[in-house]
Amino acid sequence: MFMHLNIHEIKNIREQKKQKGNNKMKSKYIKNTSLLIILIILLSYSIIPVSASSDYYSSTYIGFNYDCCSEFTYDEVYGEMSYAGPNRICVEVGYRLYDFYYQVYVEGSVTSTFVKSFAYAGAIASPVQSFEWSNHTYTISPNTVYFVGLS
Repeated sequence: MFMHLNIHEIKNIREQKKQKGNNKMKSKYIKNTSLLIILIILLSYSIIPVSASSDYYSSTYIGFNYDCCSEFTYDEVYGEMSYAGPNRICVEVGYRLYDFYYQVYVEGSVTSTFVKSFAYAGAIASPVQSFEWSNHTYTISPNTVYFVGLS
């Protein structure tokens, strides 16, 4: 009861088995690659902040240099300013955040006092809060010299 196959039939059978093996490998490769891409996307949202931006501005006011630095992340907003002149300076940061615990939006602001040389104003969110945007106002008494909004 042995089957007699000629050489061409044997080659065809081998070729069919080889193609089935290649198809399985291609299928596994596509599946593994797809899972890897999905995993990278999910991890990037859980590790990397969804929203972050910063701004830096430098100029002169009545012949003296000043620098403004603004930062916005999902859990912190701040602004800082340095000025080499005699006038007093002030930084104000307005913001909006979402509180996930109480499920409400909260708007607020922080303002430095009028000081010479260096001013800072900032806020930090709790673990159940996330900033949505911030507006940074920089003043060299008595004029606002720079404004930027970040989100």
